[in-house]
Amino acid sequence: MHVISVFVDHSHHDFVFYLFHTGPCVCCKNNIILKINEDIYLRNRQAMLAKKNKLPGYSFPVFSTDMCPRSKTEYNERSAILKCAYNESYACLPNEHFTMLLEFCYYLEVLSIQEGICLFMKTNSKIYPYDCKAFISGCPDKPYFGSTMFEYPSCFTLDNGCFLVDQHCTRVKKAMTQGTLDDVLIKNTNNEKGFTFMKIALIAIVVLLCLQGGILFILLWVRSTPILYCHIDT
Repeated sequence: MHVISVFVDHSHHDFVFYLFHTGPCVCCKNNIILKINEDIYLRNRQAMLAKKNKLPGYSFPVFSTDMCPRSKTEYNERSAILKCAYNESYACLPNEHFTMLLEFCYYLEVLSIQEGICLFMKTNSKIYPYDCKAFISGCPDKPYFGSTMFEYPSCFTLDNGCFLVDQHCTRVKKAMTQGTLDDVLIKNTNNEKGFTFMKIALIAIVVLLCLQGGILFILLWVRSTPILYCHIDT
């Protein structure tokens, strides 16, 4: 049997090895031999993605993923799993809050990107540029395509609401169990405003106490100072 490639499916509790060749394929799991082919494997993976990771609110199918492709082989495999058409291009980008990676088939056959730019997608299903010139490293230094984005992992490596290598981005704490990222930012802003008001009030109280103490000191000093009367004979 001539084997073309081997895929390891990590989605199962036990590893499943898919052996693809020019004829029928063999899947070995717990000593049970099943005859499958590549089309069945891709359909099963697509059904699993649609069931577990498909995200609502977008105008086309969008899935969450833990990692973007890291090579041309992975790019082609993920594109095949999502069944991107000939006039579409597979893409893997951060969401607008930079807290999740999204993969989808985009309506452009070629996704051309200029140097110094990473991409992200908003919930309106549109892709936007992100200026990455402030990145510590890894910002694309030449024009590139969506099909070669795996060459720039800094454009899809995230850290608490930021690109990992973005030194000017303010990280957001992960302690979020309810609400959206915007809710947390608004809450933090309100807390900061309340803290600032308390500082101003405390300073005002200290100033008033100092003024009262100074006035009291002056009054006591005046009372304790003897008054001299001068009598002038005429």
